[in-house]
Amino acid sequence: PETVDLEDAVRLVKNPREGRCYRPMGREATEEEDLGTGGEPPGAADRAGKKVFPAPVIRKYNKCNLEKLSWISPEKKEANRDRRELNRNVRERVAEGLASKTWDKHKTVWRAVHEFSVFLGKELVWPMDAETIVEFASWCDKKRHLQASSIKTYIQGLSKIQQMRGGPGISIGKIPMLKEFISGVERVPRGKVRRQKKAMTYPLLKILGHLVGREESKTTFEKLRFWTVCLWGFWGSFRMGELICERKKTFDPEMNLLWRDATFVEGGGIKVVVKSPKVRNPGGDLVMLFKFPDKTMCPVTLFQEYEEEARRKGLWNERMPVFRNADGSNWAKFEFQKELDWYMSLAEILKEGEKVVSHSFRAGIPSALAALGTPEAEGAAQEWGRWRSGAYKAYTRHHVSAKREIFRKMISFMFQ
Repeated sequence: PETVDLEDAVRLVKNPREGRCYRPMGREATEEEDLGTGGEPPGAADRAGKKVFPAPVIRKYNKCNLEKLSWISPEKKEANRDRRELNRNVRERVAEGLASKTWDKHKTVWRAVHEFSVFLGKELVWPMDAETIVEFASWCDKKRHLQASSIKTYIQGLSKIQQMRGGPGISIGKIPMLKEFISGVERVPRGKVRRQKKAMTYPLLKILGHLVGREESKTTFEKLRFWTVCLWGFWGSFRMGELICERKKTFDPEMNLLWRDATFVEGGGIKVVVKSPKVRNPGGDLVMLFKFPDKTMCPVTLFQEYEEEARRKGLWNERMPVFRNADGSNWAKFEFQKELDWYMSLAEILKEGEKVVSHSFRAGIPSALAALGTPEAEGAAQEWGRWRSGAYKAYTRHHVSAKREIFRKMISFMFQ
């Protein structure tokens, strides 16, 4: 605490005072530690004053090299040395061309294939025949209780693995009964019924904002941070991974949103450069945020307030992530989701089987516009949500004015 000098702090670390634990570097207390001292988890004032500075990761585009992915090596070794080198180069480039998360999914599929092989009691023969592929899909349904969409993902991963091993790709539509099987899983699920993800709506967003505003257990900084992310996610149709980091201690300057990537433009808007969107465009995507009449729901006004608060806390640095904790560590996606779940539990308005997740914000405006059913509204939803093929429009002189016009149309559609 600020009121404790160095000598007292050393003493308190060794002998925590009753009811509170003083821990250096902002370390959170475990449940056992809190019970042992007879108090509650430490508050913000009970943590050390030093800030944590997350470290930028060094990008290695050959992270998914063949040594780490030995399981995709071809079954048959090429006798010709030159052709062997060419084939190796192809696989290395493919490994470099896909995102690390994509490879993580493929690894998950490979582990499932191994479990499937153990279940059958025999080694699989590559390339897989159609009957074995259908049996694998049936195993995913029967033993793993996967949804239809997950089974499709597993088959796609299996196809990639088979191609990397020198075999042909797998087309769901060309394998007898596989497409119909997946349709059956989709229509009559037998596993545990999952809660439906609800798209964020403007009325629901207002209720959420009201809860955030009256919450007394959060600091001003924490409330501004959470509410800014909510408004940006909704009005900008962002994926949460484009706004906040995955990890608390490290970040990727080539992918994560830094302060220098969000700049104010003439006319009262904010230009946000999304450097590595899911759909890759040259230089990333450009997202525009504009002022909204209701200041409590305005993404520009709230960001201005959040920036001022971040500067007061010494958290503004153009080369660091925008959304961080008070101790300097990154505010991770799981922390945002945890806070969102808490607020939604306070709201008590969701029906049984419904849930609001981080992706609900991205689906908000496009869902509202698409529900109108007019070609003009659907066109605005496609453009605003960045689901388009004409990516060049994002880098023309007229892009800002075009986005501003789309924003006006959206407001008129949603509140007519």
